[in-house]
Amino acid sequence: MRVKKGIYKHHKGKQYEVLEIAKHSETEEDFVVYKALYGDYGIWIRPLRMFNESVEKDGTFVKRFEYKEDQNLYKRSINPGYCDKQIEKFQNIEDLLKEKYNLN
Repeated sequence: MRVKKGIYKHHKGKQYEVLEIAKHSETEEDFVVYKALYGDYGIWIRPLRMFNESVEKDGTFVKRFEYKEDQNLYKRSINPGYCDKQIEKFQNIEDLLKEKYNLN
């Protein structure tokens, strides 16, 4: 029973990004580490077995979390300026290095 990194939709409608699978230090139980993609973007953990289970909703069983897409695809599609911001960061670093080491 595994979970791949990416974007998941919770059965209540909100979206989350799975960041990692972590292991409990005492029990060695697997936990899913995930981030809310809304509000304060909180980081959460949930036992892997619970993350993968189905829950009853309106008399039907549905997955608690449904896989939607790869997180890199999400970052580029949901936030069109994502790549531009990354490029801008590198340009700022390059400018700082040029200034510091007189590389103009």
